[in-house]
Amino acid sequence: MERPRPCWFVVTEGAAPPTPLEGRRGMESLELTLQVPRDPASDEPPAWIWDAMTNFVHYLLGKGMSFEDGDYFDFRTPVGEGGPSAFVFIAEPRLARVDEAQGVITFLRAVALQRDELDALRAWRSEPFVALLREAMPDLSSAPTRPSILADRAVAERVAQGTARDGSGFAVRSAEVSLELSSDDRVATVELGAGTAQELPEAFASQLPRGRPIILVDGTEGRAGSVVFGPGELGWHVDRRELPTVTVVLDDAVATRLLAALAARRPFQDPALPGLTVRVAP
Repeated sequence: MERPRPCWFVVTEGAAPPTPLEGRRGMESLELTLQVPRDPASDEPPAWIWDAMTNFVHYLLGKGMSFEDGDYFDFRTPVGEGGPSAFVFIAEPRLARVDEAQGVITFLRAVALQRDELDALRAWRSEPFVALLREAMPDLSSAPTRPSILADRAVAERVAQGTARDGSGFAVRSAEVSLELSSDDRVATVELGAGTAQELPEAFASQLPRGRPIILVDGTEGRAGSVVFGPGELGWHVDRRELPTVTVVLDDAVATRLLAALAARRPFQDPALPGLTVRVAP
């Protein structure tokens, strides 16, 4: 694809399994896109593009997870050779949502993030941070070596002010969560994905002092359950009225012990919360 700024533009086909639409006939599908500046010295796109897209599709098809506008994906190390280590998913600006009688197709663009940008997005909220990203990079291309938008002092100040004002957007997050509940709801095991567990310390630090809960909703298509961590008087309970939900109320001391256990990959069991186990998936 040749444009005033030449680039590679990749679109998946069948990235995620179609799901039935609510309230009407037809299926809903998700496809991903990625735009990368073209190197004038090469006739081939960088190999990391395929590594990234393959990992995304495995996450969607292999694990049954989903992406939504504003979600991010952290590889934690560069993907492929010379690739980025993190991405945010944004409504595709060039491919409109397809809505026809037989179904709906939504396109999300994967946009590479620098590490400090990912930290800022986590500490603040996706929607306003993505708005700043669009201002700074209107073409939303993924260039692993580009400067961080936070190198601009004015942008960094806006992020700092927004974070101080709003807190973290981790309050509600699609995550890898599974529940095992006894028939009388007096015994519960909450299992968290490794990535979700690694993000909890930052979420706790941002949300709990503000009196805000952290809500982790199972991101698979089956929506098996959710877990809520919140501040207050110690205790936990199960609510089955809609999605099975385990609510865990923590004080500072128990929250610290929970995070320490998860960091060490030990099951968390505490006398202050009898019957509850929280563990990291193997």
